[in-house]
Amino acid sequence: MSFVVRPFLERDTEAADLVLRAAFKTSYGRRNDIMRYLRVQPSCAFVAKGDDGIIGFGGAVDFGRFSYVGLMAVDPKVHRRGAGGMIFEEILGWLEARNCPTVLLDASAYGGPLYEKYGFVESDLTLVLQRSGTIEPAKVRQAPPSALLEGEFPKLVSFDVPRFGADRSELLRTYFEDNPARFLVSRDGQGLIDGFLVAQSRVIGPWIASNSSVAEKLLVGGLTFSFDDNPTVFVSESNKEAVELLSQHGFGRVRTQRHMYKGKPIQRDRRNSIYGQAALAFG
Repeated sequence: MSFVVRPFLERDTEAADLVLRAAFKTSYGRRNDIMRYLRVQPSCAFVAKGDDGIIGFGGAVDFGRFSYVGLMAVDPKVHRRGAGGMIFEEILGWLEARNCPTVLLDASAYGGPLYEKYGFVESDLTLVLQRSGTIEPAKVRQAPPSALLEGEFPKLVSFDVPRFGADRSELLRTYFEDNPARFLVSRDGQGLIDGFLVAQSRVIGPWIASNSSVAEKLLVGGLTFSFDDNPTVFVSESNKEAVELLSQHGFGRVRTQRHMYKGKPIQRDRRNSIYGQAALAFG
């Protein structure tokens, strides 16, 4: 079977979602994350098409200082026939043309060896943690977080950039537009933003906090929302405070991803400030 790789188009969404469901063995879809590529940076998401239609998907977002590759998936029926490599090479070529200095990704045990062949090296581990059962959230004595206001968005970005390591304002805006009420912020005694958390339908993140006390206040606030399933958090293994905090609130390890990079090594505050990624796809 021969494959052709081309840019992802909106009309491909349903077919790409079916590929991701089959590849990741989930009953739920990822249409929102697939469409997020079109909303943030539509030119770097690709599909592989075979004789019977779309059989692969993958994308990246270039944040300037670094890019993040994610949602790399191929229909299990055509595994090990080169389609995944073709998509990945298309993504890497697109990023190279933009002079992106560093490419990041979170690899599964299956995908890690493939990325090593392209020169990626492991720099950390990303834990996939999920809450089990219905555990009553702990009460905190601080003022509860509140929903982000539209006018506060520039201040939120200013808080996020030095901690995330790059400007991801376009990505953050998509989460705000999805549901402003579920985009929570914490403020210090002077009214300045010192943390934020997005309670997605299945994932808690992005979640950034200046310290563990702020992080817990945001988590308790986020857990008051309803979720489509027990919520999941993606966090660096090196953020020991985050791992301990999540354990205290009923989250346990589901699996571990290899945090890998290619290019110029970068410094990001995964150890302290980043309590939850937006997704494995976006960092």
